[in-house]
Amino acid sequence: MHTYGGKTGVSVGGDVKEFTDQQRTRLIALVYDGLDRSLSNDTNNFEKGKATNITFNWNIQADDDIISTVLFDGVDKSANLIGNQVFNGVVATITKMLAITVQSGNNPANISSTAYARVPQFTGKIASGEAEPVYTQVGLLAYSKVIQSNSTISKTFVLANEYAFFIVNNANSIFTDLDTNFGLSVGDWNSETAFFIKKTVTIYLADGTTEIVMLYRTRQPKTQTLNVKIN
Repeated sequence: MHTYGGKTGVSVGGDVKEFTDQQRTRLIALVYDGLDRSLSNDTNNFEKGKATNITFNWNIQADDDIISTVLFDGVDKSANLIGNQVFNGVVATITKMLAITVQSGNNPANISSTAYARVPQFTGKIASGEAEPVYTQVGLLAYSKVIQSNSTISKTFVLANEYAFFIVNNANSIFTDLDTNFGLSVGDWNSETAFFIKKTVTIYLADGTTEIVMLYRTRQPKTQTLNVKIN
């Protein structure tokens, strides 16, 4: 593609064949390398209520675009196309946005990144003389904590006249014995037949706030190795 006497086109046998606007647009699109950008964080999932430092990272490559503005979390970052920012003491879900404008006006869509505060889930066992675990922060320290986006947990319990239990965020969990691949029955707290019984309970988070979750416990104390999956 060349310019001949002010016309953009090609020379065919000495004659200038000027490109139409549509042809010029299509040719530019073949070689145009648009802006690339990314936004991420170093955490993704963290414990709700527990102060956590979260770093957001952005990377912008202008390529063939000319950048007009860059806003991260509403703050101008046009002088720092590759950078990061730390947010300290975060206890709840946090989302940050990256917005870019370019001189052509063909602005890319805003992008965002979220670090999700997850209510902690627990697995453990308690002696036959105890009906339930203690739901304070100190009481729950004795048990295994799970921080994740779902309630699928596999656990092997070695029980000696003890109850196995799960504290999870799912009120309709399904249990499977991983040794037999058979389902284990779940019933209300007053069930006289279910393998696991359930009830809603309130746990205390690290910042003193509370969450309503579901306790699943074997109906009877067991002396066995129980290899179970909950989902």
